[in-house]
Amino acid sequence: MIEKISKVVLIIIGMVLFYQLTSMFINYYVLGNLLIAQFGVLSPIVISVIGGLIGGLILFIISPRLINWGKRTSTWIITKLQKTPINEIMYGFFGLIMGLIVANLLSRAFLLIPFVGKYLPILANIGLG
Repeated sequence: MIEKISKVVLIIIGMVLFYQLTSMFINYYVLGNLLIAQFGVLSPIVISVIGGLIGGLILFIISPRLINWGKRTSTWIITKLQKTPINEIMYGFFGLIMGLIVANLLSRAFLLIPFVGKYLPILANIGLG
């Protein structure tokens, strides 16, 4: 049952993602005005819907592999966590929380740096988290 729900969710994600990518491609490369002038108002919408259907078909084909990969990964993580002592997990958890607190305190100061100030908080959260 969970596999069917996962498959439907993946197909919907593929359809939405490819619909958005197709419509962005049409608008970004100014194909929208050309298509409207040549074929009418509905042609960019129809092409975007076709792109969404193609994306849904692609993820329909790929989804069993993705679901199996997710199952294997989750069982691997569960077996690793079962072998790890609880005090090690707790120390890691508290270390993660402290690192993220420090990174977020530093991110306010990083925003004042020109050009790279927008990206340094992200790097600090990745590095300290």
